[in-house]
Amino acid sequence: MREIEEVLVTDVAGFIEELVPPTGFRRFPVYRGLPSRSGMILPSLLREDLSDTEFKSWQQLEAAYLMRLKELSRTQIEAHCELEWMRQGHRFGLPTRLSSWTTNGLIALFEATAATADDEDGVVFRVLPGRSDWVISQDYEQLPDRPRLYVSPVQSDHPMERDECYLVHPIPEGASAPVDFETWYLNSEENLHVSKITVSAEMKGWIRDQLARMSVSARSLKPGMRGICEQIRDDVHRSTDSYDWMLPGA
Repeated sequence: MREIEEVLVTDVAGFIEELVPPTGFRRFPVYRGLPSRSGMILPSLLREDLSDTEFKSWQQLEAAYLMRLKELSRTQIEAHCELEWMRQGHRFGLPTRLSSWTTNGLIALFEATAATADDEDGVVFRVLPGRSDWVISQDYEQLPDRPRLYVSPVQSDHPMERDECYLVHPIPEGASAPVDFETWYLNSEENLHVSKITVSAEMKGWIRDQLARMSVSARSLKPGMRGICEQIRDDVHRSTDSYDWMLPGA
């Protein structure tokens, strides 16, 4: 069975060394940051409790969500295909088969350094594709039967949304138990290279300080009051009466 590469970083400079340039046409790395190493890459739809609904399969549940989305939001959402309907619903909290990724590794690092109640290590997943068909064509009509990347043709001016892309997860047959992306990768022969870049819990605050000095912060990444309020929280939880620790030799 194949393995997932494990990497440990202790600062932004070490993480930047792990950033990989595009390797060819439609072959570019993508990243996903999670504040806990124990977090699974599983889309919100497959985190639902199917037994709590009237539906007997994941396909039926997904169809119900999308049907109601289209019925109630046609005047608010423009979508040219099923994946775009999913993306729009996903942005506003609708359970879908999509998980959010980014082509900007520093954004993923910011997400991985969020504090957790149990003071856990964070992780950035990095996927390096080996073939151009990893990225779904924008005029794709049939949903893929294995994980593929969707890049929306609808572009945003906001930094976080501009770099966002989406992993399209396959839906299990019937009511079968979902399979997370790590497990699928370990048991597949897909031409991908997956890494887990770990950020230790004790270094999260230090790395966030470094990112803030590079203008990578909640206020710069997240739109409106959401980003401002998260920035305030970060600022309030960070205090020092000496700069000696960050200015060696001062």
